[in-house]
Amino acid sequence: MNDAPDLVADIEALEQKLALARASITKRFIGQERVVDLTLSALLCGGHALLIGLPGLGKTRLVETLSTVMGLHGNRIQFTPDLMPADILGSEVLETSEDGRRAFKFIEGPIFCQLLMADKINRASPRTQSALLQAMQEKQVTVAGENRVLTAPFHVLATQNPIEQEGTYPLPEAQLDRFLVQIDVLYPDRDTERDILLATTGVAEEEAHGVFTAEELIAAQTLLRRMPVGESVMEMILDLVRAFRPEEAEASDLVRENVAWGPGPRAAQALMLTVRARALLDGRLAPSVEDVLDMARPVLSHRMALNFAARARGMSLSALIDDTAAGLMRSGPGGCVSQTPAHLRARSEAEAATLPPLLAKAEQLAGTVLLGEHGRRRAGMGDDFWQYRPAQPGDRRRSIDWRRSARSDGTYVREREWQIAQSVMLWVDQAASMRFASTKDLPEKGDRARLIALAASILMIRGGERVGLTGGVLPPRRGEAQILRLADAFSTDQPEDYAEPEARLMLPHARAIFVSDFLADPAPVEAALTKAADRGVRGVLLQVLDPSEEAFPFRGRTIFESVGKSVRHDTLKASELRDRYLARLAERKDWLSRIARVTGWQYHVHHTDHSAHAALLWLYRAMEVGQ
Repeated sequence: MNDAPDLVADIEALEQKLALARASITKRFIGQERVVDLTLSALLCGGHALLIGLPGLGKTRLVETLSTVMGLHGNRIQFTPDLMPADILGSEVLETSEDGRRAFKFIEGPIFCQLLMADKINRASPRTQSALLQAMQEKQVTVAGENRVLTAPFHVLATQNPIEQEGTYPLPEAQLDRFLVQIDVLYPDRDTERDILLATTGVAEEEAHGVFTAEELIAAQTLLRRMPVGESVMEMILDLVRAFRPEEAEASDLVRENVAWGPGPRAAQALMLTVRARALLDGRLAPSVEDVLDMARPVLSHRMALNFAARARGMSLSALIDDTAAGLMRSGPGGCVSQTPAHLRARSEAEAATLPPLLAKAEQLAGTVLLGEHGRRRAGMGDDFWQYRPAQPGDRRRSIDWRRSARSDGTYVREREWQIAQSVMLWVDQAASMRFASTKDLPEKGDRARLIALAASILMIRGGERVGLTGGVLPPRRGEAQILRLADAFSTDQPEDYAEPEARLMLPHARAIFVSDFLADPAPVEAALTKAADRGVRGVLLQVLDPSEEAFPFRGRTIFESVGKSVRHDTLKASELRDRYLARLAERKDWLSRIARVTGWQYHVHHTDHSAHAALLWLYRAMEVGQ
């Protein structure tokens, strides 16, 4: 019996409902898409989530909204040091009936619900915290020797303040392990905070509406467990979990020296479920290795710990997880392989076959540029020498390099280098107008734009920068996994003839790269650059043109039609349009150069019949110069 078609249809129907649920949640919980997705993943997997964030970031609002959208009966417990287990589980009371008979009656506590918010869970005593252990694992509680089953589904969303220490009791490892994921709730960016102010300080607020029922959520949890998981994904999960156990042979020297204890089998189980949920939320029928990398930190960060020496050195557990996961991604699932030339070639060909063609070309193009430190050098506190400069009024005497000054008539200051990680935001035009090439021997403008942008991203990420996409599509991140996300994002085209640059959700003082033919209405470009400049964002405009768009080699009767077929013009004498067209094109270039200069950006034109290497080199140097 083959139920694959039914499974596909059920998954696609669930994806539509999840899209509606997301839209309803984001009406009230604004600008935290990552938090929403991780929380939905926990519910789809039938698990619990630990939300860690400072007060006032909307954690309580999120849980209340989820209760409405997912159709669950919710309760909230405010954990305090004097909270007792009976306050959570309930207790038996002696009750006298009308006929005078006495009997014990059980009064259910707030844990008898479907979505429990455990607010500030680390403020309660260990005895009270332990009251949740049985409920979270077995979905039942034992009171007065009697087991009482909780209503299905049952989920705990606990919150914790990361900086509050006085009057708190850290959760024991056994209880932390019961949480499927740890979700870090961070500060919103400026644009998101503006949207929050507008949405929450008016007369009326957006209301969430129900999308799921409890029964539908249970059915979704069952459907998720039916989703197939490939062998390579399972091997990557095993490799990842075992790589963080110091006593395992797979562990690196870095893990053995710095990790006190690693994750257990429950972590692997959590990854098997959450990668399916991520694929489902992303509209895919099966998870990939990239899903394992993306879920590594939420699943593992609360299931392992650094030893004292690593904490004393200031090592970050998150960075260790990201770096180890990226290293496994490069080596591939399944551990070590033979290193003979024949095996190495076979392995490289097999791995290259699974990569998007764009990524393979971008890696090759990026390899033609000598990778050094990206241009992030600024005077400040550091260990590396940067430059000598003449002393100025106000310089401290201790900063003067007397040895260098003795070799000349002036006084010189020795400046050191302060390196900071830079966020770089990309907008690459993927509209229909970019799918044009005048001959079969030339690449399409869109293909060349994506190739240059992805190659530049590879260079910057490997130089220590964070790279993302504008408009909140892909937040800026480091690591090899981000390169794969960018390649995936660049693989889709837009049906519209022309696209408008997006300047929302740009980080203040970040850098930006806009790549397009810039032949559409210039007003959105000006608005985006002005908004970016107001936030201190500087960057580059790279205009990609086909050589025929510069030369206009058309004669006689010619039909001009946009790639998206929304515009069509038929002329008998195309040569008569040439002068006017070239004048308009020159005006557009002058305007782009001028608006870039006014807003502090840089402008460059690249033709698809020229080398992509030259454009990449200009782009990379322009990003260095503009720091």
